[in-house]
Amino acid sequence: MIDARRAVAATIVAVATVGTVVLLSGGSSDDPRTDGDRPPATISREPATGSPVAAASVGYLGNEDDLLVIDGPESAPAGTVWEQGSGYLRINADDIVLDGVYVIGGVDFYGSGTLTIRNSIIEGGNGSWMTIMLRDTGNRLELSDSTLRWNPSQEQKPGSGPGSIQVTGRHSMRIVRNDISGMPDGIQASGDDIVITDNWIHDPAVLGTGPESTHNDGIQLYEGSSNVQFARNRIEIGSVEGHSNGAIFIAGASSGIVSDNYLDGGGYSLRISDGSWSVTGNEFGPNHLFSQVAIENVELSQWKDNTDTNTVEVQP
Repeated sequence: MIDARRAVAATIVAVATVGTVVLLSGGSSDDPRTDGDRPPATISREPATGSPVAAASVGYLGNEDDLLVIDGPESAPAGTVWEQGSGYLRINADDIVLDGVYVIGGVDFYGSGTLTIRNSIIEGGNGSWMTIMLRDTGNRLELSDSTLRWNPSQEQKPGSGPGSIQVTGRHSMRIVRNDISGMPDGIQASGDDIVITDNWIHDPAVLGTGPESTHNDGIQLYEGSSNVQFARNRIEIGSVEGHSNGAIFIAGASSGIVSDNYLDGGGYSLRISDGSWSVTGNEFGPNHLFSQVAIENVELSQWKDNTDTNTVEVQP
C-alpha cells in the first residue's frame, strides 16, 4: 500500500507559477472541519476563551492510507531534497505547502518564506533526529490538523532535548489543532506573532541521566518574543525527577497571553521568568514536582480564573 501511495505522490505534485509553492493534495475529505471553522492567522489582543481540547481530538484524524508518502529521493517534491544519509526532507523553497502527506523522517526548512503543513503526519526517526526544524530567521510556520510523532522503534539521543518543533532563530508561527508527542520537548518557539492554540502535547521522550538527561517542556518560549498567544492547549508532560521542567516554560522578557489551557506535569506546570503576560482561565492538573506555578519578575496585566482540577484558585 505504501508503494502505491508513493506512485500517486509522484503524479499529484503541482508547482504554482508565482513563487516556489509546492502543493501536495492528498488526504481524505472525511474531516468535517472547513476553512470557516479555522481561526484567523492574526492574534487577538484579548484573551481567547473556551475549553482546552480533549485528548486525541486533534491532529490528523483521517485514514493514514489516504496520505501521500514521502520517504526518499523518488518521492521528494519540487523545491525539496531528500537527505538520503540522514533520512529527512530538506526544504529549500521559500514558500511550500504540504497537504495530506506522510513524511517518514524529519522536515528541515531552510526557506525564507512560509512552510505550510496541514492534514498530515510527520514522523521523526527512520534515520532522522528531528520532526520539524526551522532554520533561517524570519521564516514562518503554518501547521494545522497534523500529527507530529516519533517512530517508537528508533533510538533517540538525550542531548539537551530537541523539540518536535525546533527553532534556530526567530520565526513567526501559527500552530493549531495538532497532536504532538514523542520527543523531549513539544514546541520550541522564538520570535514575534506566535499563535499556538488547540493542540494536544503529550508523552514526551524522557531520556538519559545526569547532565545528559532531557529537560522536558511542553512549550518552551525563548527570550524576547512578543505578540504571543497560547490558548486552549492540552499539555500533559508528566513529572519525572531530574527531567521535567514546565508544561509551559517562558524564559526571559517576552509578552503575550496564556489562556484556557490544561497544564499538567513539569517541575512547575507554568513557569514564567520576566516579561508582561495575561494569564486567565487555565486549569492545572495534579502532577508537578515542585508547584503549579513559578512567576518571577513578571508584569501580570491579568491573573484570574486559574484553578486546579477541584476548581480551587491557583495564585501566582
